[in-house]
Amino acid sequence: MKYIELNEIDSTNAYISEKLSAGEITEPTTVYTASQTKGKGMGQNIWVSNDNQNALFSIALFTEIKTEEIFKVSLATSMAIFEFLKIKGIKTKIKWPNDIYYEGKKLGGILIENKLDGNMVKASIIGVGINLNQEKFPKWLPNPISLKNITGETYDIKDFVIEISERVEKKLNEIKDIPFADLRLDYLLNLYKFGEIAIWKIQGIKDEISGSIVDVKPSGKIVVQAVSGQLCECEVKQIKLVDD
Repeated sequence: MKYIELNEIDSTNAYISEKLSAGEITEPTTVYTASQTKGKGMGQNIWVSNDNQNALFSIALFTEIKTEEIFKVSLATSMAIFEFLKIKGIKTKIKWPNDIYYEGKKLGGILIENKLDGNMVKASIIGVGINLNQEKFPKWLPNPISLKNITGETYDIKDFVIEISERVEKKLNEIKDIPFADLRLDYLLNLYKFGEIAIWKIQGIKDEISGSIVDVKPSGKIVVQAVSGQLCECEVKQIKLVDD
């Protein structure tokens, strides 16, 4: 793994995407920064972070995964971080598709951009933000938490970035040839709200429904079963967990 450290950048994902397109990144590479001025979140969301306090980085991996199992990239990343934190004694959950939660609060987020070639994912840009040493957050953020909030310890950002990057690369290499059906259960068992009744707002359904997560597809779609028995298979933009 090659590492590039930047003092400030608009977005580490955007930086890697540009360098990949220009042919300047040809091996697994992690770009990390102390300050990110336009950090990306899911959809139109932004990632907010104080300078020099959190882990802000993106990993370029040449994945070579079939597009029909594209969710393996997300699964490998979230499970690698989950397992790393578990070793550190911090028990988290993965909020579908790949946020990292601690006791109902958001500790980290992941944004993945895949580069496709026919029916293959040729490369993946994996953007990661983990709240490490920041103790106070803007009031308008709904539910943030940091590792320092949890443990009281101060973390070395560079060491954290390097260890997670290597774990993500290793995890993806381990699972890329394993059938998704053999991977999904481990992911589901560590998924936030899995098997619990919750309230959901689903696109195309007028009223909110009560239901629980029962499955995840190789494409990344989530399956929620309403208490009525109805199964709803949704993409990220089609479903929202209410009152979270």
